[in-house]
Amino acid sequence: MKKLLFAGLVLTLVSFAASAQQVSGENYRHRKVEEAYRNGELTRPEMRRLHKDHQRLQMERKRDFRDGRFSRRERRHIRRMERHERREFRHFKHNHHHRHF
Repeated sequence: MKKLLFAGLVLTLVSFAASAQQVSGENYRHRKVEEAYRNGELTRPEMRRLHKDHQRLQMERKRDFRDGRFSRRERRHIRRMERHERREFRHFKHNHHHRHF
């Protein structure tokens, strides 16, 4: 009985530790941009533009949520901005402009 209880406890702790390692989309995006810059896949102006666009998106979210909810139009607009940001990141990463060390 004690072995079964101990095994259950260990399994619970392992699953809890694994779930704690998941990162939010925001942290994941930031980490990917920083990693691409360090690897030389992004130039400094491209990175600045991505950060500027991201700040614009955050301000838009904040402004749209002032009334406590997002309307259908606001959600669509935010999703479009997020999609643009992802596409722009992919474009910058694969456009053969590299930062030289």
